[in-house]
Order: sequence, then C-alpha cells, then structure tokens
Amino acid sequence: MLEAQLDKGAFATAYESIIVAYRKHLPVGSRLNPAPSLHPEDFAACWAAECHRQFWKPERVRLTLIAESHVYTDSDDLKAQIRPDLLPPEAAAASTQYERLIYCLAYGDSSILTRVPQQSNEHTKFWNLFAECAGVGLGTAYSVTGKVQILKKLKKRGIWLADASLHACMNPRFPWNKTQRDRRRNIECFPDLYREVINASWKYVRTTIPDCRKWIVGKCVRDNIDDLSLDRTRWFYQPGAGLGKVQKTIQEAHLRCFRDELAALLAERGAEPERG
Repeated sequence: MLEAQLDKGAFATAYESIIVAYRKHLPVGSRLNPAPSLHPEDFAACWAAECHRQFWKPERVRLTLIAESHVYTDSDDLKAQIRPDLLPPEAAAASTQYERLIYCLAYGDSSILTRVPQQSNEHTKFWNLFAECAGVGLGTAYSVTGKVQILKKLKKRGIWLADASLHACMNPRFPWNKTQRDRRRNIECFPDLYREVINASWKYVRTTIPDCRKWIVGKCVRDNIDDLSLDRTRWFYQPGAGLGKVQKTIQEAHLRCFRDELAALLAERGAEPERG
C-alpha cells in the first residue's frame, strides 16, 4: 500500500545516476577499489530504506532532520526479514525487509529477525537524537516497544528524518583503525563521488520533504548539498561523531539553537497533544 504512493520511477532515476557516479569515480577493480571491491549497494536495499523512512513519516511534517544516509546493507543482510508477529500493532504494517537504518526496528535487535546477519548488528547512536526530540529518556530506546513509542511521539510532534543520500555512504565492512584506514569505508573520502551521490539523491529526496523547518545533521552533508533554499547555519554534527575541542564548542552552540527551536516548535499553537 505504501509503496504504491511513492514515486519509484523518480527514485530509480536517482539511483541510476548514483551508479554512474560510482563507475566514474570508483570503478570496481580499479587502483582505488581493488579486490575485495566496494560494489554499489543493491537497489533493493536502497528502496527498502526509503520504505522504512516513509512509513514513519508524520502526516504533518513540521521539522525535518536531513542526515547523510543509512549504513550499507549487503546481499546477506537482504536475506533477513523482520517477523511482524513480534512487532507492536503500530509497526506491524512496516516493511519486513531488514535494513541498517534507524527506522528499521530490527537494526540493533536480531531477536525479531528470521536470521542473524553476518555483519555485526549494532544500535545506531541516532537514537540519542530521536529520544531527545521525542522528549523521552534514552533508556527506552533499545527495546522494540521503546523504539515504537519514540517513533510514535516523533510522528505526533511532526518530526521526521530524511537522508540526503538514497545510497549508503558508509560501509563498516572495510577497516578503519590506527594501522589500516580503508577510504572505501566512507565515501566522504572520495569528495567528487560523495558530492555526486548526495546531489543525485537530493533531486528525489527534496520532493518528499514538505515546506517545514529543516536542520542538517552532519557537516559533510551541509558542505556538499547543492540547494540554495537550505539555511546552512542550521546544522550540527552527527550523533557519536569524534569531535575535537573546537568542534565540540561548535556542536554545543548549534545544539543550543536547535533545542531552542525545537522547544518553540512544540509550544506553537496547533501542536498535536502529547497522548499515548
């Protein structure tokens, strides 16, 4: 039912532009992308992420958080399905495809899946941000029931997260430590590719965001997205980002502005009542 309401053709056009960008800037088997190579993410994974996002989209969006992307979901991940019988009624109609995205209730909880993914299935730190925006304690965010309660509150408040990129920008299957830093782990390390992926995606994504307040989550998104209608002063670093002293000062200042605006939004006449 939900899929029928989405413009899958426009989504596919954006996806094809992303694939062209990968072939141009990071071709499989090239010097920059030797075996084991980073392959573009399957269309099915990208589309499943969009279906999860759209399921939790409020009827009246009042504030959109524009983040970077979901985390790379591979062919093994796509074999895992969510068991609807283990979900609260409010989530039973959501996509059953496992996806490494905060809106997927099985991301961080393999107990509701038909099989355990080979790659570690850890919680995302974006729950810190979601819990704060929902006005609840973070401790409730790590059970399926707790997640659903937070997502319900966000819908009531009109708060939604829309990723700027349809394709995953980060793939944890490539190492990133003191001795081995594989640039393919995060395509931010390939500036031309990253910029093309973000902006090819944004042609579709911006059509799904109504006129509302917008905040960008992530400096790289803020610096690379080509949209003059966005206020680039309204941004903050991603939750869990490793920040230096100067960056922490910037983060504190920007989060103060965000929290003030969030409080003002919730105090506006016409805000939906906090029930349930």
